[in-house]
Amino acid sequence: MAEQPAVARPVAFVTGASYGIGAATALALAHDGYDVAIAATRLFISADTGPMHLGSSTCVPTVALFQASDPTLYGPLKSSDVALNISHISPRDVAERCQRLWRDAQRADDGRAPGQQ
Repeated sequence: MAEQPAVARPVAFVTGASYGIGAATALALAHDGYDVAIAATRLFISADTGPMHLGSSTCVPTVALFQASDPTLYGPLKSSDVALNISHISPRDVAERCQRLWRDAQRADDGRAPGQQ
């Protein structure tokens, strides 16, 4: 079996439905300590789902992707979180926004201010 490359921090990416099974999944993940796994990431990206709200409950910057529901009603709550309406922007724009947030989080981990080289 090939050896997995070492990473500085574990990374998690979770998506799912925003109701029904998604809610049940979020509860099961919380029960299993999944918020700890989310808290060990530098950036959490999720569709409008239960896991997105778990991510937003941690100190990790969260990017919430919305299309059908209203992010002003159901979006993440922290000021460091971002809600993107993906029906109005391109996948490239979403990726670039996430990359900027990733770099800002990396700078914060390194003790530098966002935007500082």
